[in-house]
Amino acid sequence: RPFPLALVHASPPFEGGRLVTRVLLDVIKFDLDKRITRLGGGNGLRGAPAEFLSGRNLFLLNVEYRSRPFEIRTLFVGLVLFYDAGSAFDGTGRVTPTVGCGLLILQPQFNQETIRLDFGFVLGGDNNAPADRFSATFGQVTDIRPAFLDDPL
Repeated sequence: RPFPLALVHASPPFEGGRLVTRVLLDVIKFDLDKRITRLGGGNGLRGAPAEFLSGRNLFLLNVEYRSRPFEIRTLFVGLVLFYDAGSAFDGTGRVTPTVGCGLLILQPQFNQETIRLDFGFVLGGDNNAPADRFSATFGQVTDIRPAFLDDPL
């Protein structure tokens, strides 16, 4: 019995940008497929190494301030400040917080997906995580969601 929940909110523009918030919860009980969810790197928990956390269930919080884009010839470039917190867990999970900054790049004549370049840090002194982490991916962080939401039936 899966229980997915995704809430996304984008504020009206203020101070040259906007605040975008997303909460994602994907809990499954009695998982016959024995799926494993991995979290870290470009898939939502920026600042942590790729696939740093793993488990059957997922909690993810993304809060980011996105600046208005600057036009540089044919490129649109925006700045991002972010705070992410997440956990991939089986029983009770420990939340790993990260913080960082990044760039959003769009070249509309070649693609409709933004290019994300993020640099972040794991907060809280987790000894298993490196001191810093760089990730580069396509799309917005709010596009990441459980596969169950794509085809629930």
